[in-house]
Amino acid sequence: VPVTINAVDSESPTITGNPVNVPLGPTGTITLTPQVLGVTVTDNCAVSSVTVQPTTFNCTQLGPHTITVTATDDSGNTSTATVQATIIDNLPPTTSCPASIVRCPGD
Repeated sequence: VPVTINAVDSESPTITGNPVNVPLGPTGTITLTPQVLGVTVTDNCAVSSVTVQPTTFNCTQLGPHTITVTATDDSGNTSTATVQATIIDNLPPTTSCPASIVRCPGD
């Protein structure tokens, strides 16, 4: 007698993350990824995608932000979690000076 067993994955991925400070890059921007956030995603089967939203920050967006992380496994099960990311600017300012200026008396 043939027997058919259908395995069904109904378990959603597990998202783990902690608050993190994220420094801006040398151009004054940062693009967030799960790796930059230090987020880990596990599942009883395979994870097919992990996204973060919002992803891009610049100098005008310093400070704490709530980032939404969404993970989907190969069976279409989805989990969502939030991570606190504080965008920081730890780069020193740079200056550029013009060429030497010579002033003569009477100018």
